[in-house]
Amino acid sequence: MKQSIITAIFFIIILLRNEFAFALGAIIDPVLSLIKETVSSEETLSLKKVMFSIEENMNNRGAVKFHLVIAYEQELAGELSKMSAKEYFRNAEQFKKDHPDKIKIFKWEIKAEKKLSSWIPIKHNTTELTPIKGFLFASYDSIGDHRIVIPPSCEKMKILLKEKEFEIENSDKPKKESGKDDGEKEKEEKNIEDIEDEMGLDEDDDETDDEND
Repeated sequence: MKQSIITAIFFIIILLRNEFAFALGAIIDPVLSLIKETVSSEETLSLKKVMFSIEENMNNRGAVKFHLVIAYEQELAGELSKMSAKEYFRNAEQFKKDHPDKIKIFKWEIKAEKKLSSWIPIKHNTTELTPIKGFLFASYDSIGDHRIVIPPSCEKMKILLKEKEFEIENSDKPKKESGKDDGEKEKEEKNIEDIEDEMGLDEDDDETDDEND
């Protein structure tokens, strides 16, 4: 009799524990989802503008292919983060074909001459996908990966193209009123278009319809 009572109590405790765990899960799961969404949003790419500072002796005075790559999928970002510039450029075209909707590429052919460009806008032509990570790849002849992961919170980035490698500077500053009238703003936008043409900005044709309107 005593053994039966003990067994019954044991099963009641197990049942109560399971019920409690279910109720606790109903509370914890939404909290974990919220935390996951918050962390994910903090890791999304914020880049809006880039500027190039080019040294005269860049890459031993040789031209450099320079790609800014934006990944819209975490798995894809993981693949890119493992690639050196040499590996990336060797597989770039196929990589784009394999992931047509999950990647955006900005391309420049940069000559070795001392120059400081204007700010060049980096536009996303989709609101449905979130930019997860950004990468910079440069075809330097020197030894090295020549790959940089763009800091997620960076909105304005200066790219320093040096003799044997490149570096970046986060140029974010508190926003201030410029005091510019519409004529000055239009002139500034025209200067950006000129510098894009001069530096050979080349985005993927299938992704730039809304940018060229």
